[in-house]
Amino acid sequence: MEKDNVIRFIREEDKRKIYQITELGIEVLQIELKRIERLYKIAQEEL
Repeated sequence: MEKDNVIRFIREEDKRKIYQITELGIEVLQIELKRIERLYKIAQEEL
């Protein structure tokens, strides 16, 4: 995901790497959320 520029490395703390979501990452996340919401709505209509 870092290569795709959706997150960026911030620092390392106690063997843990800390990342931050980028503006592009937020856009991708919003698009994915809308896609999942559409799938959920379709599934609900089928029941």
